[in-house]
Amino acid sequence: MADITLICSGCGKQVTVSEYVEATSPCPGCGLPLDKNGPRAASPLSVPQEKPQLASMLGRDSLVTAGHVEAPAPAFDPAVQTVAARRKRGQNYSEFKMWLNYIFSWLFFLTLLGGLLYWQWQGQGDARIMGVYKATRWWLTGGAWLAVLIPAFQESWVQGVLNLLIPPYSIYYALNRLDHFYLRGFYVAVLLTLAAEFYFLPNQTVLHIAQDNIAQWTAGVRQQISHAGHKLTE
Repeated sequence: MADITLICSGCGKQVTVSEYVEATSPCPGCGLPLDKNGPRAASPLSVPQEKPQLASMLGRDSLVTAGHVEAPAPAFDPAVQTVAARRKRGQNYSEFKMWLNYIFSWLFFLTLLGGLLYWQWQGQGDARIMGVYKATRWWLTGGAWLAVLIPAFQESWVQGVLNLLIPPYSIYYALNRLDHFYLRGFYVAVLLTLAAEFYFLPNQTVLHIAQDNIAQWTAGVRQQISHAGHKLTE
């Protein structure tokens, strides 16, 4: 059994009654008979419900104002991503402070790169200086690698794994995604220093030494496997 809402022609009061009510039923307000064939109030079920805004469904109520939905900034906007990354790491730079960081990070980069290249050049004629440089460059290489790897894992585990398993990806990450000015300068300075070794120290570069060590390790593993195979066949 459904209910209907009638509007009294005498007092205008809305009265909800059964649809089977007698046409002569009095209005509780003024006592005049209610007309079932007269005007009716709109049923709550017949009123079109406004669909919830997508922003409200996503918890973005602040974007819905006076029936206008403010479009959020595109997710692919590099500026938005950079600001979000800074806020995630607790760095909310003003424009002035950003420019200061740019200037001082460039000075830091040029000073470090110039000092390391001068160190290589001086070491060519002094075995003692060259010995200290060769010992120090491994610490510099490890520090540059960690300077990119740690922020990458702080951003996301995907970025961290990519930097860990694909060494060339570290160069892309440092130049395009690393938001720490001085870490970026340190990484690039060390990278260019290692590249300059091909000119100053062509036979003693880190890449050449690492390649020799990997070759020796591979030969040792191959020898161990071969030795174990001979024992099994005896």
